[in-house]
Amino acid sequence: GCLAGVTRGLVLESGLGREADVHFSEFSAERLDEAFLTSTLRGVQPIATIDGVALRAAPGAIATAAAARYDALLDGDLEP
Repeated sequence: GCLAGVTRGLVLESGLGREADVHFSEFSAERLDEAFLTSTLRGVQPIATIDGVALRAAPGAIATAAAARYDALLDGDLEP
């Protein structure tokens, strides 16, 4: 599975993201409205297409809000 990254943790703690186990066959533009990934280098990165098919909302409201919240956290004090 995915590593429990710091960026991922901050997004989940903010309540703006939801993590789910999705079988590869379910990960398609026909089944998802929006999706994003998190990365220390990229922050919150919306996923625009899956297998060349555009997602309905890219970037969607959730990804946009999560990116803004993550950016605000970086601008603040992240002392443990």
